[in-house]
Amino acid sequence: FEPAPARYRGKLQLQAANCNCCKVCAESCPTGAITVSDATTGCYWSISYGKCVFCGRCAEVCPNLSITMTQDYHLSTKNKAELVQVAEVTRQ
Repeated sequence: FEPAPARYRGKLQLQAANCNCCKVCAESCPTGAITVSDATTGCYWSISYGKCVFCGRCAEVCPNLSITMTQDYHLSTKNKAELVQVAEVTRQ
C-alpha cells in the first residue's frame, strides 16, 4: 500500500496514560462516535469508526493531548463490530 499524504487524518490513537476521563472529546464529537463511560477506577473510552467522520475535533480539544490522528486508513471489514475500538483508562 502507498503511504497516506502527510496531513491525512486517519484512525485515532488514544494515549490512555495521558487521559483523565474528562469527556471533552465525546462532548465535542459532532457525530457521537466517541463515548466515555465511568468505571470504578477510571473510564472506558470507545470510538465507533462507523460513525466517525475523521474531523479531528477530538484531538484538537483534548486538554492532555491523549488523542492523535494517525495515517492509518486500513479500516475496511466485513464485521461491523470490528469498527468499534474500546480502551480501559485507569485514573492516576
